[in-house]
Amino acid sequence: MKGLFINQVKSQCSIYESGYMIYNALKSKDYTLDYREVPVAQIGKQDYSGYDFIIFNWHHNTLPISSVVLNRIKGLRIGIVLEVGPYAIRPFMPEDLFDAYMIIDPTKEKSGKNYVFPRPLEKVDYLLPLLSEDVPVFGTFGFLAPGKDFTSVLQQANLLGTPCILRMNFPDGTFTGQSSSMSKSFAEHLQRLKGPNVDLRITYDYMHKNALIRWCSQNSLNIFPYYRDLPGLSAVTDQAIVANRGIAITNCNTFRHMHRYIEHFPNQGYLGLSKSTLPGIKQMQEDWSNKNFVAKFQELLSERLK
Repeated sequence: MKGLFINQVKSQCSIYESGYMIYNALKSKDYTLDYREVPVAQIGKQDYSGYDFIIFNWHHNTLPISSVVLNRIKGLRIGIVLEVGPYAIRPFMPEDLFDAYMIIDPTKEKSGKNYVFPRPLEKVDYLLPLLSEDVPVFGTFGFLAPGKDFTSVLQQANLLGTPCILRMNFPDGTFTGQSSSMSKSFAEHLQRLKGPNVDLRITYDYMHKNALIRWCSQNSLNIFPYYRDLPGLSAVTDQAIVANRGIAITNCNTFRHMHRYIEHFPNQGYLGLSKSTLPGIKQMQEDWSNKNFVAKFQELLSERLK
């Protein structure tokens, strides 16, 4: 059996990264899976012949595809849905486009053509030791966007009252409108707020997955200060889960897939979360493994390729 995976062109974007992560997770000995990155303007001009199934990392902005194009394609047509709503499964898809859907949200239930998947977790060959064994090492990272309160992380580090290291990484994003000057201006603002006990270290690198996982593994707690209400699960926690360190999330619905596994801030403080979340992280690693992800996909194929 032969499949094709269509992703958007490479970009500093969580949709692209999630698509590539899903492609890597789906590799199996039971079928071959080719991979293409296609500009939006070229979607309708591709040759899709010779494939039993075609997976599209569909997105209404980064990789839209119309029913006109899909109707010309033979084989099982599968759409990935990353921006799943808390209530509506496909909030940005105005029509029923695909033969089957990969709903990337384990809090949903399988129904009809909607097959429920977790966010698959990647692996690295080795993790790094903590940056310090003597003081807490807090880490946070991500694109600067509305609904993320990175200032609050520094405030909590200040309130600790004892020495700690706070590492913050703010890369530019292809579709965020964020610029290097914005990131550096925000960093200057944070430096002015820093208390005497906080060793604040700010960087701006766009780290590839393995490097980001290892960066997270150097922190005793990885912190995600989200306060927003948007469709889709957060992609930012994936690498922190793999890094096997403590995680601080909020009660934001973008973390709804994690809430049954770990406690959240401010129900617990940073020092408590650095320890209490470790068993739940181990369970997420098991439940969302590549092995389980592929098994769910093979179930989709067996039911839809009859």
